[in-house]
Amino acid sequence: MIASHLQDQLFFEVVLYIYSLCKGQMKHSIQVLVAWHCLCVGRSIHLSSKGKSRLQYYASLFNSVEVNSIFYKQPRGSTVANWRESVPDDFRFTFKVSKTITHTKELNFKEEDVNAFVNTVAEIGDKKGCLLAQFPPSLKIDRINELQNLVETLGEATNDEWRIAMEFRNASWYDKEVYELLDEYNITLVIHDIPASATPLSKLVGNFVYLRFHGPEPRYRGDYSDHALKKYAALIKSWMKDGKTVFVYFNNTMGNAVNNLQTLNSYVQA
Repeated sequence: MIASHLQDQLFFEVVLYIYSLCKGQMKHSIQVLVAWHCLCVGRSIHLSSKGKSRLQYYASLFNSVEVNSIFYKQPRGSTVANWRESVPDDFRFTFKVSKTITHTKELNFKEEDVNAFVNTVAEIGDKKGCLLAQFPPSLKIDRINELQNLVETLGEATNDEWRIAMEFRNASWYDKEVYELLDEYNITLVIHDIPASATPLSKLVGNFVYLRFHGPEPRYRGDYSDHALKKYAALIKSWMKDGKTVFVYFNNTMGNAVNNLQTLNSYVQA
């Protein structure tokens, strides 16, 4: 099992979407899906979950999950608590910050929305991974003051108990002033590969690493080459040697995410 062989500071997973309800019909055409009531996996994984819940089966294969559904709709705190009790002690949950916070016009969010979000995900207890704040392509660096306001509000709401990572979809954010802001508040800059806004690898910001592979082709499709995966495996080994925790999430769920994950894992472990 992949999860059982990973070093403590390295977290691999295929990006999954957790929903509160699933009545046998998938509304999203994605290769790998974890739902509260059902698990649909792609051809690369053999489903054998007898005697386990779907989340428990997933947690036997991987050691982290990026929960995207909370971006659209906030679950009950009791639901999050149930997720916490369903997985092993070394499993980690990463939550994508609600769009009511990150995708408001000009980033003019409400503090009460931040507090509500943080209070809900706090039910995950000691199985905290990261909080991922992903911003839309329309948000540009001229809103850096609003970004600082969000950074400070998240820090106060979480009491600095969460790792926080930020993904920008507009290249204007890759600027010295932004790097200094993130460094000051100990926030990690997500490394992602969407061509129009791919993160420069020349600047690593934060005390942990968050890699997000969206696919070598548009719309979360494609199959990463061995050359690309070997390149990232070398980087991951270097970061881990420096003592950094590394979170790796594959989002090319319409492509070859599972096999890419397994291949990268083998190169890291070699």
